[in-house]
Amino acid sequence: MTESPPNTIKRPLIVRILCALAWLMLIYIGVNFLVGGIVGGIAGAGETTAAAGSAAGQQAAEEFYSNYGVLVLAGILIAFVGLLMSGKLPGTGQYKQLKRSMPANADQSGSSD
Repeated sequence: MTESPPNTIKRPLIVRILCALAWLMLIYIGVNFLVGGIVGGIAGAGETTAAAGSAAGQQAAEEFYSNYGVLVLAGILIAFVGLLMSGKLPGTGQYKQLKRSMPANADQSGSSD
């Protein structure tokens, strides 16, 4: 049986799974907003009115995702798995770090008078 590192407690598996799913949704939505905004902004930049720019941007974003949506999704999943396996996503690690508390008799002011 392995022991946990000092100042840690083991995080339940269901919490780790739920945190991972929440991070996957956040990354998916964030990347899609970013990519759609960039593609739409580039496509609508040459239009003279806001309505025409918006229509051109929406059309371009739809075309982009119909052509490259699978690649965007694959990139999201690869980045997600890499972040998950490296332990960079909060809440997905096996152990939860405990907050350090100061002793009751510690000097709070920081002066040595």
